[in-house]
Amino acid sequence: MKKQIAFLTAVLLLALPALADTYPIRSFHDGEVIRLKASDKASGAPLWRSTVRTAKTTFGGKPFLYIIEEGEGKYGSDGKTKSWRSESYSLIEGGKVIPYQVKQVFKNPAGQVISSLQKDYDRAGRKVICQVNGQQKSYEFQADLIDREILGLYVRNFPFGGRREVSFHLLTNEPSQYKISLKELGRETITVAGQAYDCDKLQLLLDLGMVNLFSVFFPKTYFWVNTAEPHEVTRYEGLESALGTPYLVLEIDKAGK
Repeated sequence: MKKQIAFLTAVLLLALPALADTYPIRSFHDGEVIRLKASDKASGAPLWRSTVRTAKTTFGGKPFLYIIEEGEGKYGSDGKTKSWRSESYSLIEGGKVIPYQVKQVFKNPAGQVISSLQKDYDRAGRKVICQVNGQQKSYEFQADLIDREILGLYVRNFPFGGRREVSFHLLTNEPSQYKISLKELGRETITVAGQAYDCDKLQLLLDLGMVNLFSVFFPKTYFWVNTAEPHEVTRYEGLESALGTPYLVLEIDKAGK
């Protein structure tokens, strides 16, 4: 019995690094500005546009990644026009980008706030506190946790080569926490606004645990990452956010620059 316990303990200890590890971030794209446009996958109808700005900063003597996203258009399951602004701070430590705080506000065309979200990540306390329109939710701070604002950064820095699959936890802006995997599918040439791009393709897979059989009912999610520097996420295809939101195509908007 002691030998069996020792063996099981060893297996668990060997498994822990894999569960708690994502992969190093090689490039943080400091000072970058990316413009995006979203359209409905089925009809091709335009939905919204956004601009994402990334910069390195320092807080308390530590390096952080600061990301601002501003957008406007038909967003969400109600299909109504709205604008939004999100700000996120993530700690840069040991080649990893660790979420620290996210603030997001949506407004109607009259400029009135219609929804707000704040996520505060307490790594020491192993807890994430989310305030959604004044209502509080909490989640466990997993060792491999990232949030929606830095998902694109991890996609761009995926260790391509060898059809790999990497798993970690994602906290979305619903908010909900999921265990997900990014699976390498190979290379494809895609066309965006008349220009061809050679891309590495990834699929995002949702791990629903015991109810994983129901994952077949979730729309498939894909990313195309430009093989050329600076390795932009050239196209995304999947749900806008939660279930019930549009299934869309999100592409870089070169014309908007």
